[in-house]
This record gives sequence, C-alpha cells and structure tokens, in this order.
Amino acid sequence: MDTLDTIVLAFQVVFYGIGLALLIGIVLAWRRRSRVLFVSLIVGLILYYAGGLEISALPGSTHYQHLRMTWMLVSRPFLLGSPVFAFDSERAFNGDGYSIYRYNLPASIAEGLPRPPETFFTTLPKKPSYRSEWKTKYWRRTPVEQSEQEFVQFAAPMGNFPNGMRSEPGFVELGDAARREAEFLQQLLREEDNYYAYFYFMAGPWNGITWPGDIDFFVLSPRRRVLYVINHNT
Repeated sequence: MDTLDTIVLAFQVVFYGIGLALLIGIVLAWRRRSRVLFVSLIVGLILYYAGGLEISALPGSTHYQHLRMTWMLVSRPFLLGSPVFAFDSERAFNGDGYSIYRYNLPASIAEGLPRPPETFFTTLPKKPSYRSEWKTKYWRRTPVEQSEQEFVQFAAPMGNFPNGMRSEPGFVELGDAARREAEFLQQLLREEDNYYAYFYFMAGPWNGITWPGDIDFFVLSPRRRVLYVINHNT
C-alpha cells in the first residue's frame, strides 16, 4: 500500500466510521422511542454526508482532495495550498456552471516536470470513476494543437469566463484582475514547454453535429510553477 492509499484509507475509515456511529445512534433512538433524538440524528446524518468531503466541511478534507487530485494528475500526491486565483460561478441544480483555480506548484514538483517519463503522456491524468463516461486527452505539450481549439475555447475562452448557466448573456464581465488571469492562461497555452490535458464529454448530436458539453481542463507550467484546474459543465 503506497502513501496515497494509506491517506485515502485513513480518511475513509474516519469519514464512514462517524457515519456508522450516527446510524447506530439512530437505531438506538428508535428503539428507545426518543423522537427528538431520532429526528436530530437523521438530520445530522443527512447533513454530514451532504457536506462531507465534497465541500471541505471536515477538518483536513481540503488536503485530502488535493492529495487525490494531484495523484490523479501527475501520479504523485502533494499539497497545493490556497489558490492564488479562484472563480466559481453559481451552479444549476444539475451541476451546470464554471470554475477555474490557479495554484502555485511546490518547487520540488515543478523541477521534475520539464523531463517527465513517457508514461506521463500516455497514462496521465488518471480519470476518476465518476467520469467513467467521459473521454481523456492525456498530457501533451503546448502550444495547443489547432484541432483542439474548440476544447480550449470551451474551457478557457479569451477575455471572459462563462457563467455556464445557459442564460443571456452567456458570459460574466471581468474585473481587471480576472481579465489579467484570463490573458495569462491564454499565454501559457500559446508558449512552449507547458502541458495541458482534459477529460471531456461531447453533447449532441444535433443535426449530426456534436460539441463539447462538459470538460475538466488542466494546465501545468513547470517554469512558472503554475497549475490551473478548470471545470465547465453545461
């Protein structure tokens, strides 16, 4: 069992252990006919699992998410710290929306990326199980190939960040800081010796045409020590 497996197992033991304790409490409250305690524990159990690790409601859960994500991306778990830039639109009931985060890479990680092994380009990033119906584009070097521009524009449109809510107007106005961020991202995708990869799901067909409907898009810059994590669902 490697380090990541140990960390994941530890979090799962604690997370589901607390859930099991709440469930046992619910059963005992029912047997004792304690309605107030019974209802309170049910509500607590629902809130616990609804929040849980996905919204970083538990101590250490952000670290857990970062370790899993970085292992998925570069096959080496590490902590990212707080994002240098973050934008997250409102989400529709089905998850439609847009988010973009920029993190600074640790020097020890960035130094190993300029000469990655061949498996970096053929096996990474590892697609998570909840993206089983999506397709994968493994890491490749920038500049972005012309054939992939539709995916880049869907994930990182120049000048604006989409709100992802299928409403008009379809984009949010950017302040100066966000506009500079969008320009910086486009610069990384144009220059050499950076990397990009993505998971995607094609929408359609409509009149025989398909188009990007959902995407997780990642950009790595070893020289600038930058990682972008982008999600756009429609």
